Order: sequence, then structure tokens, then C-alpha cells
Amino acid sequence: MNELITRVHSLEKASKKINDLWLGKKEEELSILKAIPKRSVSDVAGTTATGIKKSFGKLFYDVLCPINGVSPKNKRFSDGTNKYDGRNTPRGPCIWKKVGKMSSWGARASWYSSDQLYDQLSTEHIDLVLNGLRNRKDQIEVSRELYGLRDLLKEQLKLIDKKDNSSNLSISLSKSYTVKKVIAREISKVNSGSGGLGSSTDSKYEVPIYELDIVISSCTIQESILNIPIKPSSSDTKILQDKFGIDVSGYPFDNKIDIPLLQNIDKTPTAKASWESSYYIFGLADLIQDKAIDTLFSKMFNAKKEAINLLEKAQTKYAGRILASGIF
Repeated sequence: MNELITRVHSLEKASKKINDLWLGKKEEELSILKAIPKRSVSDVAGTTATGIKKSFGKLFYDVLCPINGVSPKNKRFSDGTNKYDGRNTPRGPCIWKKVGKMSSWGARASWYSSDQLYDQLSTEHIDLVLNGLRNRKDQIEVSRELYGLRDLLKEQLKLIDKKDNSSNLSISLSKSYTVKKVIAREISKVNSGSGGLGSSTDSKYEVPIYELDIVISSCTIQESILNIPIKPSSSDTKILQDKFGIDVSGYPFDNKIDIPLLQNIDKTPTAKASWESSYYIFGLADLIQDKAIDTLFSKMFNAKKEAINLLEKAQTKYAGRILASGIF
């Protein structure tokens, strides 16, 4: 038995040495990534598609609310009437003080917040807008102008808004890159001290157990994050499943890694491989600096600038109207 225990501790020491070497390899890769020249940060880099959408919704409501006035008789359902009849009320778009919808199952209308309006506003809503009798006699005209603004913003945001057109976020790299994917597994330290022979502690080692090549020819960008797909070959997929019990098509395997393009990379790129193991990607430096990424980045920033300019012009145009409404 003592011989067996001695062997266990020898394995532990060997694992510790491997872990130290492994940590050194990860630190070496991280230093390479940290040495990549930083991209110039645009003055609109911090502006997101979500922020632009919220700004539009706020402008729309500030300019037009209460859209059809405050009287219930000016509420309009999808059939153009103001008749509310519980669950028999016409389904679909509706307008009153705000923009809303009668759902297919509810008995009451849901009114969109300014955060929701950009994605939910439709021509059917605009067709239900009424002009005021004494004030705001141009509500229909202004609502159509703002709806047209939303369409112009959509044209710009399709480059940066996955909900509008995810295909435009895809990047075909200037060439294919082969990187190393290393599977690593945690090993719990054996403690024969006061906790008792063979008892485990919180101390764990991580050791590499398998290396494979991954070929990458395309990726996507979400805002300023580079999403890199990690797809093993069919032969490696079988090895991972048969030898290590890693199912690359199931949970919790993560089939991509995310790399920040405008922030510092603070760890070796990694993702979950299984409940007991993770994988790390080595050799990404050249891919991250591919010219195709910079080209799309430039287009995205230009689209943001144009969208912001459109909003600012509209805000200036309707500033007097908003002021008269007491919003400011």
C-alpha cells in the first residue's frame, strides 16, 4: 500500500510540473496577443446599435406624444375604430398616447416603450395616427417623417445590428489560418494531510491532454467583439468523442471564442469543451490583424456616424416642437 501511495504522490508532483509548464505556454501566448498594435478607436466606438435605437424611440415619443391625444375616443385599433370589446377587440397594431399592439391572446393592449419602438413600429401604426383638431394638426405628416427616419437608420444599422441583417457581419478573411486548439483538463490535488488520505482539496492542476489543428477562413463581428468559430475536423471530432467523451455538437461545448478588438486581451483565448475540460486557442495573432477585419470595422464606424448624424439633424429639426410640448 505504501508503494501505491508513493506512486500517487509521484504522479501529483509530475502533474504539478506539467501544470507549471502549461501555465508558461499560456503566458507566452498571452504576451504575443498583448503585443498586437492597438486599433485606432473611433469617436463613435462606444455607440451601440441598441443605443441608437433607444435614441430614436425617445425622439419619436418626445415629438409626437400623446400621439392621438389623451381622449379614449381617439384610440385606434387595427380596423380604424376606437371600439374596445375585450377579447373581441381587433387584433394587431393600435395607437393612442403611444404605439402598441393588441396581442392574439390578451384582452388589453400592450404599449411599447421607447426602447422597443424602433423594432416594433410599422406602417400599420402610422396609418392609425390622427391629426389634432386644435393643436398638433400635422401629426400624420410628422409621424411619417419619423417613420422614414427609422428606415434610414435601418439602412445604416444593418451593418452592425444582427437582428436586421446578420450576414453583413460575416467576414471572409484574406486567407485561411491554421491555429492550435489544445484541450486541457483539471486534476484535483491529492491531500494526505489532516483531511485524511486521498481527500481532495480546492487545489487543482490543469494539464493539456490533446492538441488539434483548426482551420479558420471566416468569422463575425458583434459590435467590437470578434467571434471566431471553432470547428474540429470530422476525424478530430470522432477522437474527442471516443477518447475524451467531448461532444462538440452538444452542451456545454462552446463552438466559438470571443476576442475583444478595442480592449486589451487579458487571457489566453479559451472556452468550455466539457464539464471537466476547457480548450485554448494558440496562434491567433495574425488572424486578429487580418485586413478584412479592419475593412469591416471601418464600414461599421462609418455607418454609426451616419446614423448619429441623421438622429442629430432630426433632433435639431424638432427641438422647437419638443420644447413647446414641455419635454425639455
